[in-house]
Amino acid sequence: MSQVRTITTRFEGARRIYNACLGEALKRARWMRADMRWARVKAISPDDPARSAAFRELRREHGFTEQDLMSYASGCRVSWLRELVFAQEAQVLGRRAYEAVNRWVIGERGRPRFKSVSRGLHSLEAKDLTGALRIGQTSDGRAGLQWRQGFVLPFRLDEADPCHQWAALHVAAGRLLRCRITRARIHGRWTFRAQLVLDGVPLQRYEPGRQLVGLDIGPSEIAVVSDHGAFKETFCAELADQQGEIRRLQRRLDRQHHAGSSSCYDERGRHRRGGCDWWRARSKRADQTIVGLADAQRRLAEHRESLHGNLANRILGQGMVIKTEKISYQAFQRAFGLSVARRAPGTFMRMLSRKAASAGGKVIDVNTWSTALSQTCVCGARERKPLSQRVHMCCCGVAADRDVLAGFLVRHVDTTNDLHRLDAESAHVEWARRDDIRGWSVSRCSNRRVPPAVPVGHGKPSEPVGHTGISLSPTKTLRRPAGPGAAA
Repeated sequence: MSQVRTITTRFEGARRIYNACLGEALKRARWMRADMRWARVKAISPDDPARSAAFRELRREHGFTEQDLMSYASGCRVSWLRELVFAQEAQVLGRRAYEAVNRWVIGERGRPRFKSVSRGLHSLEAKDLTGALRIGQTSDGRAGLQWRQGFVLPFRLDEADPCHQWAALHVAAGRLLRCRITRARIHGRWTFRAQLVLDGVPLQRYEPGRQLVGLDIGPSEIAVVSDHGAFKETFCAELADQQGEIRRLQRRLDRQHHAGSSSCYDERGRHRRGGCDWWRARSKRADQTIVGLADAQRRLAEHRESLHGNLANRILGQGMVIKTEKISYQAFQRAFGLSVARRAPGTFMRMLSRKAASAGGKVIDVNTWSTALSQTCVCGARERKPLSQRVHMCCCGVAADRDVLAGFLVRHVDTTNDLHRLDAESAHVEWARRDDIRGWSVSRCSNRRVPPAVPVGHGKPSEPVGHTGISLSPTKTLRRPAGPGAAA
């Protein structure tokens, strides 16, 4: 428990320094954007190299650079914070604050928010192996994560886990770049883990395919079409039971809230707006329900991530070049809120793009305005169809599942230029010989699954090719932590 208190205190000190750096970065960004020269520079053509030089000069004058924020973070280490947050960790916090505000400035993300006490930070790292976070040894000679001299958290390695073996081989070969400590609340207790950022290639578990893959993803189903087969399955269907458990816990918490503080509700049973004192004086059973609800949501998120990775690997087992329609997942959220919140198709596409790039492939987004694949037939005819119509029927005699047909057509979109036009002639030629797709005329195929990818051997560590982060977890699964003091 003393280790848990020490680590929690250091995370709290890091949170305060991060908030200070975030506030300073937001202030400098406002000053920079209020400068009259900012509007003039934005009016310059993006192709003009003088535009980037002018922006760099504005950033330097107003102190809105990564180096300036890292120096400001180092200056925040005063008084008791100096003993909790060390030099390299503070500089990384300054860099994180700069990157968050910079994404807001250039329009990639929204305005970053300050970290509250209840939420806090969930990871800390050093820039290299000369910082306070490094590999060390305990008094009995066990390897562990050293967080300054005399404070070592021993590793708990699973010899049967190939990822742990892979990481140990890379560390032994001298390819460790830096260390990171992360934390997660499991069963109401903090559990800590060490992540080792290594120089090399990640462990390859599946052999990537060489086919061209067409993908059509919706809020609840996904269709995959390759050169030799078509597959469709319900997206993350295994999460239904866990979603039901979360809903039951939410209803229980609402009943406990109503029983413990009936004044918070009006005569129609609706919660009143404004302050609610029940959260300050709730019962122990309500606290247990809150912990159980948070744990159920954590398990659902981890199960979803596992399903996303499994599906991405199976798709990459068909091919590394994937074509799909460019979809607004924010519009998905507005139209299918509960389904998208459970299945997270946007998160899956980001994972698939990352895995494809790591395997040497890519995900190509096709413009939906110029192609309208869900409304187009193989013959080139286009007809608007409601979302409730899941079977495509055309006067030319083509009958197929709407999602599978869209996945088939996206493979024949010319993406060599920005027009993104459908090559109807090549699509018609291939359609004549694709008996596997012509048989998908009804929606009974919704549970056909993509076949598993071909596994490959683990092999030995490869030559360094880029950077990859490998996590050494204290336990084999997050669902059964060893205890609140599990460190790495």
